[in-house]
Amino acid sequence: MKYDKASDAREVAAMKRDVDLTDYAVHLGMEYDKKASYKGHAVFRHGSGKYDIYQAADANWVWHDRHSGTSGDIFKLYQEARGGTFIQAKDDVRAFQGGVLPSLGKSAEEQARIDLVREESRQRKERERLETIATSTKNHYRTFGFMSRRDSYLSQERGISSEVLAETRWRTSRHGSAVFPHIDANSKFCGYEYRGAQVINGERREFKGFTAETEKGIYLANPKCANPTEIRFSEGGVDTLSTYQLASPEDRRHILFIGTTGEPGPKTEAAIIALVERYKIERFSLAYDRDQGGDGLTAKRHARLVGQFPGHKSKMFVSVLVCCLAKIPTRP
Repeated sequence: MKYDKASDAREVAAMKRDVDLTDYAVHLGMEYDKKASYKGHAVFRHGSGKYDIYQAADANWVWHDRHSGTSGDIFKLYQEARGGTFIQAKDDVRAFQGGVLPSLGKSAEEQARIDLVREESRQRKERERLETIATSTKNHYRTFGFMSRRDSYLSQERGISSEVLAETRWRTSRHGSAVFPHIDANSKFCGYEYRGAQVINGERREFKGFTAETEKGIYLANPKCANPTEIRFSEGGVDTLSTYQLASPEDRRHILFIGTTGEPGPKTEAAIIALVERYKIERFSLAYDRDQGGDGLTAKRHARLVGQFPGHKSKMFVSVLVCCLAKIPTRP
């Protein structure tokens, strides 16, 4: 049979969209990590990898290995788990799916009709998503406004000093968790991270997460810093306060301490760019955990900074703190 390049390309594109990558990961023998997973993101472990699997904005299924920093589609996931060639991967996906590919058109004309319907559906869902985010963000902002600063977790559990707590932005939820508000590129509230611990039925439980149906921006610990010349990145809110606590008084006067809370959200990079442009920042430092995950975040953040500010290459200075996580030991 003569090879039809256009037909093959349509099939490959349909496989990326139609084959549920979470089901396929199970087929490949990968182990689902329920605790690390969250809405829209299923986390699987295989070998030394920690794979975050989700549907991207274009409806294609993709994955990102939090440890190595590598990413890919369904075919590359096959190669990650089993090795082999792209052809072998495609054959395995075809057999797994049983030839059922709703978004595959038998001809270019049929494909165009299918793609149009799919795009209209995508646009409708995106409008609905943005409406949901706007409503949820407004509700969470109202909740945040009623929060106090009666701390016990940050000082007693995490060893953050009263001086640092007085100088930085945070609040406490009604459950006693520390709350770290995120802002977008316009310095507007867009959600918050929370972190805390409670004893329930005699069992100590840790709580951490991000507000539902909102988008991550950045947590800015010291927004009153008047004339900053540097941005220092950490991961979560507690890490950011710990990094702030280990900084000298002089550093606190000219460094913006921000947290990105794990993998960046859609508004994170825009918020960072806005800060850099607003204050003409040309110096960055990174303070993430010195473990596999932290090293991955360090490498990715460094690469993003270089890519985002190509005109700064001759002037921009990015340093990785030797202590890389400047973290206060948790008290027992």
